[in-house]
Amino acid sequence: MMKKNDNAKIKLEKVEMEEIQKVETSILHEVAQFCEKENIRYFFIYGTLLGAVRHKGFIPWDDDVDIALPRPDYDRFLKLCKENGDKVRKYKIFNLNTCTNYPNNITRVCDTDSVIEKAKKAENCGMGLFIDVYPLDGLGNDLSEAKDIMKKSKIAGARISQVIDFDKDKIRELLRRGQFLVALKWKLKHIIGLKHYLKQSEKFKYKYEYENSKYVGISTWTFFNMPNELFPRDAFDNFQLMEFEEHKYRIPQNYDVVLKQLYGDYMTPPPPEKRIPHHEYIAYKKVKNG
Repeated sequence: MMKKNDNAKIKLEKVEMEEIQKVETSILHEVAQFCEKENIRYFFIYGTLLGAVRHKGFIPWDDDVDIALPRPDYDRFLKLCKENGDKVRKYKIFNLNTCTNYPNNITRVCDTDSVIEKAKKAENCGMGLFIDVYPLDGLGNDLSEAKDIMKKSKIAGARISQVIDFDKDKIRELLRRGQFLVALKWKLKHIIGLKHYLKQSEKFKYKYEYENSKYVGISTWTFFNMPNELFPRDAFDNFQLMEFEEHKYRIPQNYDVVLKQLYGDYMTPPPPEKRIPHHEYIAYKKVKNG
């Protein structure tokens, strides 16, 4: 399937899961090599960690790559990428500092030879296929306070999702069904705006130093459908290398603690009806016309 592009010399060819994973593996390998060279700590997280442990590669139905960097390493990674953009070759950094209409508080490293169309209009900001780079923040030494921080972050995350999901047709449907208060609250969140809630979700990122915290978490990207994103920091104190798509990358030394907290019985795959990608986009590769 081909699609027209604004540039007459380029046409867009739709790509499917296998090629999506191949492109993302290339981005991952480049980023991992960059981190190793610059002595930046990184770890697989979420589905990529699960895929490495259970499948030695992608979960077959997964369509993205997730890595987490302790906040000091995350900040240094972004600084070095800005100063040495040529070292990450054909890849482009997307975050709130590099793209004014980018809608997330994490970084994405994108392939510039591809284009994606997201189902949600607010998420279309010029990205290609990407990997997710998450900051892993220190949450202090008090478990109750750490849980409270994550709870407040989840509330901000939910509001970010609601602003991104804003749809005039859905508002009309709510009004037609007489759900005036629900429609009003959704409209008000849209008026308050994405930047306000993004700022709220970053409120705690420097409250505690990572190295001095007993607990850590991805506080700038957390949602109610992932209830256990609070981890003991010592799970990430060391790493081991694990095979992923024929290369070896860093995973937390205590990956079992992390995976059990995220997924419970993580070695048992979900039922077939739940084996679906979670990113809603169509991907295209750029092909020279003629």
